[in-house]
Amino acid sequence: MYNTKSTSSPSLSNTKENKCYSTSCVRLFCSLLELKMTRGLDLRLTKIIGLGADRRLELFLEMFNVPNFVHEVLDLYDIPATFFVSGVADLVDPQMVPTIVNRKRHEIGVLGWSDENVATLNDAGEEERLLSRAIERMTSVAGRKPVGARGPSGTMSLHTMGLLKKAGILYDSTLQSRDEAYEVLLEGQRSAIVELPNNVYRNDYRFLTAARTGPGLLPSPELIFETFRDDFDVAYQEGTLFVLTLHPQVVGMRSRIIYLDELVHYIKQKPGVWFATAEQIARYVKQQAGLSD
Repeated sequence: MYNTKSTSSPSLSNTKENKCYSTSCVRLFCSLLELKMTRGLDLRLTKIIGLGADRRLELFLEMFNVPNFVHEVLDLYDIPATFFVSGVADLVDPQMVPTIVNRKRHEIGVLGWSDENVATLNDAGEEERLLSRAIERMTSVAGRKPVGARGPSGTMSLHTMGLLKKAGILYDSTLQSRDEAYEVLLEGQRSAIVELPNNVYRNDYRFLTAARTGPGLLPSPELIFETFRDDFDVAYQEGTLFVLTLHPQVVGMRSRIIYLDELVHYIKQKPGVWFATAEQIARYVKQQAGLSD
């Protein structure tokens, strides 16, 4: 992704002045399912699972429109989720956010104003304007200010982290540098922003979609989700992050949603797993590290 000096930072557990939360104190294990729809139809589902003294599982959803099949799986297992929503997505479908919020267990995160590519934009003033506009919109429709962010189009500029800190954002979930939560450094200084990193290689879109030049690399939902489950098993043993990226126009089809159902069912059988929102996870790791909000 975009690993720069201002965003490449050590884990909280590796800094001498911080309390350990990823080894002997608490082993944090995160499994994230991220769903995204293209051209304004964006949905990201993330699961975070904690291992050890506390085990946590969280679902993020970055979305424009949630297929009924996706909602049915989340409702069936009573799973709390974090939905990352762009401002334009809400303008196009004003019933989407209320439908999510009315379920009483989900969180709304911010996904920029129109899923803009801020790396290409590379304009601090314009990026701040779009971010502020998106935060204001989500605050209005969700009834509370979002505390988490996912980079629009999965991107980040040299200005992004500073702008998130200025906006009072608690956590980000855009970077890919580690397999556990960590604190972002800005110009070598601690930012108090918790990073919940993801990974592009556990991504259904990469394998289950057909490009203009040919089919996906391995167009078998069963095999893909078997790989995801195997990856989860290793991450569960290690007590580290497991990031799975899903897109609703891909996973929301009847031939794919059954495997998401099976994966969630499988994970829920693991002892001591707690399903939580990204906000709950971020506040938990800050508390364990001895950091104040």
